[in-house]
Amino acid sequence: RRVLEIARASIGEGHDNTGWYAFNLGYVLERLGEEGEAEVYYRESLAILRRALPEGHYRTTTPMVALGDLLSRTGRSEEGARLLGEALEDRVAVGASPADVADVESMLGAALGRLGRTDEARGLLEESLAALEESAGADAPVTRRARARLEAFGAA
Repeated sequence: RRVLEIARASIGEGHDNTGWYAFNLGYVLERLGEEGEAEVYYRESLAILRRALPEGHYRTTTPMVALGDLLSRTGRSEEGARLLGEALEDRVAVGASPADVADVESMLGAALGRLGRTDEARGLLEESLAALEESAGADAPVTRRARARLEAFGAA
């Protein structure tokens, strides 16, 4: 929190690095189980980066993905799916790596599954897992998370 305060005071509220500090704080808080606080900082990060960077910039997709996934996993799948879909479009538009695209596809598939859109969900979950196995490797953490999402979907 102190680093974010220093960034606000020194480089300003509108600087993209301030947005990154807010994202990093949200990420740490989420890992500590403080999902409500994490949401606040993810939203702040996204707002700052949207003001500081051109529309569709790749760096805005990181907090968008984190916030979308968090919302989806905490009962707000409609908003989560919307953010994940927007992030996916932006990542595809800028030519992001296959693993970066597939990771978002997997999260979006899980969100759509929670919304009862099972056909879309299954397709995204299966396709993203295959893409991650090919691009990141079968044992990569991102691939294991995608596999767990597909397994959870199949068990539901």
